[in-house]
Amino acid sequence: METLIVIPARYDSTRLPGKALADIAGKPMIIRTWERVCAQVDDCRIVVATDDQRIGDACDKEGAEWVMTGECRTGTDRVAAAAHHYPNSKMIINVQGDEPLLPLDVISRIRNSLQTDVAATCGMAACPAAMMSNPTCIKVVCDNDNRPMYLSRSPIPHGAKQSLMQVCVYAFWPHTLNTYVKLSTHTAEQAEHIELLRFLEHGMAVHMVMVPTAGVPVDVPADLEKVRKLYAEVS
Repeated sequence: METLIVIPARYDSTRLPGKALADIAGKPMIIRTWERVCAQVDDCRIVVATDDQRIGDACDKEGAEWVMTGECRTGTDRVAAAAHHYPNSKMIINVQGDEPLLPLDVISRIRNSLQTDVAATCGMAACPAAMMSNPTCIKVVCDNDNRPMYLSRSPIPHGAKQSLMQVCVYAFWPHTLNTYVKLSTHTAEQAEHIELLRFLEHGMAVHMVMVPTAGVPVDVPADLEKVRKLYAEVS
């Protein structure tokens, strides 16, 4: 199966402007994320999707393939725009550009999960959560078939035996990704600013796979400093 991995990266991040180019041990974060993805797979095409030439220039310097997408509502919309350049793709995987410490097996797990759940339109990953009060941590509540019912930045679900948080890697079939960008945004997505809620609000099945950890996604300056420290320790 020909799989395309798209790493969306816009320059004007809301919580940390310019974070895609933030230095991590001598390289921009988008390149560290790209390297992390390259270390996990050897049979996928990997491309950075951006709205800013500065990010494209950073990719050119390191030999990373990239495409310009212009303005997009969300990272998933940017992935869809990039995917139009690769019409032969049979599966499309979205890895957020702020994942320089992406867990090493998450891509293969989510790829396999979508292939085995033929009724699902999208695959996502989640892991045990330890930061339920942190608004940058997206919490997940699932049904008995391991499919998400709701995602929130608020501490949900109350009283659950195991609290879960989203890991920002998604897998799509091309036709469902094309459907996604045509769907209207409803109340939950607008309130929570969580892209996958668009699927749920339109009654589309999403398959969830469990992974051990979320790594260290970079949402705010404190996350960036933590990642920098971790890279310094292993260099």
